Amino acid sequence: MNANLNAQATRLEKQEQKLQSFTEQIADQEYGDFDDYNDYECQDQYDDDACMSEQASILSSAKKTPGGGIFSSLVNKFQQEDAVDSEVNDDLAHFVNMSFRSGLTEDKLSDIVKDIHRPQNCEALVKTRVNQGIWRLLKMHTQADDNRMQVIQDLIIKATSNLVKLIDKNADSLDPCDMDWSSNSIALLGQANKLINIRRQELHKSDLDPKYHYLASASLPFTDHLYGDDTDVNKNVKEINDLNKIGRNLGRGFPRGNYRGYASRRPHPYYRRGFRGRGRGRPDISAASKNVRMAPKK
Repeated sequence: MNANLNAQATRLEKQEQKLQSFTEQIADQEYGDFDDYNDYECQDQYDDDACMSEQASILSSAKKTPGGGIFSSLVNKFQQEDAVDSEVNDDLAHFVNMSFRSGLTEDKLSDIVKDIHRPQNCEALVKTRVNQGIWRLLKMHTQADDNRMQVIQDLIIKATSNLVKLIDKNADSLDPCDMDWSSNSIALLGQANKLINIRRQELHKSDLDPKYHYLASASLPFTDHLYGDDTDVNKNVKEINDLNKIGRNLGRGFPRGNYRGYASRRPHPYYRRGFRGRGRGRPDISAASKNVRMAPKK
């Protein structure tokens, strides 16, 4: 009996040792090297249960540690961060961050802008103005909003002018990568300028007659004027008016009054038509009432 109990106790002790060894291997593979875990040693004054409890708490804290554990790959996969490139000079980065966060004062802005001029053959680098005929149709608050949009557009034009001159000056020394960055920057600025023009036209629609909303279509090209040259505007207006006349003339083929087979007058709700079929119709009550003698008063 004692021999069996001793053998069973020995087997349990070996199983506990194997379990502890297996737990340590799992910890090394999944949670990396942790100083608190690797340097941890069970002292003689603690019993086996206390030792296992503290080891479990260390492993549990390792799972919660950012950057470690089996869930670290999920964090890296679903974490939303902007894609970034290599770092630039610290002073340059500080200047960029300050400019895009704080902006410029009005005095500093006017000093910079007044000295920037477009190249002579870049006629597109100008602030887009509203055609005079359409400008007179806009309300005062719409004109004020459009002026604010023109200020933003003018800053894009000035920045693009400097960039174009910088590329032209250093074209021989630019490698293909530099040229690609520069040309993409000009293309993006040009797209921003186009989107501003489209937004300005959308703001004008509320003040224009709906039949002239076609003038604000994004498919129509703009020049130094928002709605194209005045000749183009006059041509488009004439075409719109001609189409409206044709539509009104076509509508005249459908008469609004009486025509054969249709009664335009709406019958009274209490009116009842007489019997129009064959046979006896309704008696004339009004005619019969004329032949009735009134009884003399007593």
